Amino acid sequence: MGLDSAFQTHYREGKPTYHRKNPADRKTSDARDTHISIEECQETVSPFVCNHDGSCEEVRLCCTETEMTLTREDAKRIETLGYRKEDFLVRVMAGYCELKNVDGHCYFYDPDTKVCRIYENRPEGCKYYPIIYDARKRKCILDTDCPSSVTVTREEIKKVCHRVRQLVETLQQEAAHGESPC
Repeated sequence: MGLDSAFQTHYREGKPTYHRKNPADRKTSDARDTHISIEECQETVSPFVCNHDGSCEEVRLCCTETEMTLTREDAKRIETLGYRKEDFLVRVMAGYCELKNVDGHCYFYDPDTKVCRIYENRPEGCKYYPIIYDARKRKCILDTDCPSSVTVTREEIKKVCHRVRQLVETLQQEAAHGESPC
């Protein structure tokens, strides 16, 4: 991808960051709940403007080859929608659990409609993206894979960085104590 080392690996010193990996060959998912358009859902914790420049018209890059790590709370919230953890989670190194990829995209992403099936209940990390935490640098940065990352200002990063850092701490604690959702 030609990105610097901050974006090459999902784990830095055993700590997760958020970006994409190689696609996994898995069966396609079933659509059990209402499709919610990303454009229709304006409620978000992250301050950036999604698809600001229109460069995600063909595919939502953030939903492609995802490595989004989930907390127990994320998994419970998704389970209340009728999904089973074993269908949407996969265990990865160091005890973390990530969203499963199906045909190169997130389990919940519908490539035909280009919407997230659980957008209103999406994982906390998805809400903050493209703001990610680089454990090596010990600060919040932007994932430059996201075309909309150019719309995020330093002030906006500072506004949510404490929440992103807290999320990473929760993920680390759950993994260290064997309390990850999968």
